Amino acid sequence: MEWLNEGPGRQSLRRKDREEAIRICRDVLGGTLRLREQASTYLPRFPKEDETHYRRRVNSSVLFNWFKRTIGGLSGMVMRKDPKLEENVPKQIVAHMDDVDMAGRDLPTFAQDLFDEAWADGMALIFVDKPPIPEGATRDQDQRPYWIAVEFKDVLGISTERINGKDVVTAIRWREFATETDPADEFKEIQVPRVRAYNLVTHPAEDGSGAEVRRVRWRTWKLQDGDKGKRQWVMDGEPQLLGEQMDEIPLAPVYTNRVAAFDAEPPLLDLATENIRHFQKLSDRDNVEHVASVPIFVTTGVDYSDVKGFSVGPTVGMALPKEATAAYVEIQGAGLEQTRESLKDSEHRMALLGLSMLHSESRAAETATSKRIDKSESDSQLAKAAKSLQMGLTLALYYHAKWMGLDSGGEVKVNLDFELIRLDAQMITALAALVPAKMSLDTFWELLVQGEILPETFDPELERTKLEEGDLQTLAALAKAAAQQTPPAQDSGGTGGAA
Repeated sequence: MEWLNEGPGRQSLRRKDREEAIRICRDVLGGTLRLREQASTYLPRFPKEDETHYRRRVNSSVLFNWFKRTIGGLSGMVMRKDPKLEENVPKQIVAHMDDVDMAGRDLPTFAQDLFDEAWADGMALIFVDKPPIPEGATRDQDQRPYWIAVEFKDVLGISTERINGKDVVTAIRWREFATETDPADEFKEIQVPRVRAYNLVTHPAEDGSGAEVRRVRWRTWKLQDGDKGKRQWVMDGEPQLLGEQMDEIPLAPVYTNRVAAFDAEPPLLDLATENIRHFQKLSDRDNVEHVASVPIFVTTGVDYSDVKGFSVGPTVGMALPKEATAAYVEIQGAGLEQTRESLKDSEHRMALLGLSMLHSESRAAETATSKRIDKSESDSQLAKAAKSLQMGLTLALYYHAKWMGLDSGGEVKVNLDFELIRLDAQMITALAALVPAKMSLDTFWELLVQGEILPETFDPELERTKLEEGDLQTLAALAKAAAQQTPPAQDSGGTGGAA
């Protein structure tokens, strides 16, 4: 897709510094087909290798995508439990969370997709927008806010300013592609590059007081043919202002590797480059294996013109002069074992660069303490990203509420428990034996919730009430049974009988 890197389509200097790292990570994330498409970059042609053999080698090369697998593992540990809306989220907003982007994604799905993109680029953004009020409309109550996931790879530039001790976004531009119908062919679709820009500006207050207030102005451009066929950016419509209640750009960041305010670097760049090296080594090995497994027929002591038209095969013979010889030559493949070890080393490095828990690796001498240290380190790196996701979703709720004229949007809680400790039957029995002498019943219940034996919705007070009711019923049943089993009393002082 052609992109004009000038005017509104030009990247800022800070964003340009991140471009190569993001491009590498995105290419690896794209998998085998993407790397084949970019073969000139990731699989250079050998000296004197002709185009036919080169394309054959490229088309047989396969990427084992450790990079994508690691992102899936990282996101999966955080998202194994859905983000949870706290009780302080207004009911009006809760009703919108089943279709948070007005494109069919609920909050957990939206958060999962956003988090995946953040791992690839180092950051992702949530822009909270609201459809403009139709011309002539007298109310906008039917227009609800919705969330837009903005990938950092599409951001062209972000400007910030420190205002009252807070980093405030004063401008942002990002690129997008609109699908349109070709005017010359109603059955042909074309992608039109577009740029969307938002700026924080001062504007006269609408109450007529003459005061200056902060407002958000937005504009769009699209790339189209200009004079003499030259492509150029053309503004699409007139600049507009966001709603009167918006005195700041409704943008919420989610970081996985924060460098500065609204700036980040891909946290898994080293893993991506190692994955590329593994791809190249595996391609070389496959190529050598192919060459080694196909013997080459050669002749000596005979002029090439004498055998030029001869056919070679299992049922075809060849007549040669007395001094000439013919034989099959094949490679012994002595270097294949070394290549295999090199690939294993590369895979080990990728496991270390990702998360050790995502790679099945036996470490016989590892102690329980070292496992705990490794786990703490993994969690500490992952926790920053998970907490940033939580803050980003909560900030998006704030902007959602602001669009609706509400005082607060409430909070979102994201799973920060990355270590699933399953309790087996033996452990549960041992813990139960401690109740009530050495452990309270509440503590026992809490351990069962953490071990996911009991659901998160477990209510100790309700359970205690049921137990008390059960105890009363049990006592009543025992009393009734005891009464039924008691023998009738004997009369010791009768008045009747024979004298």
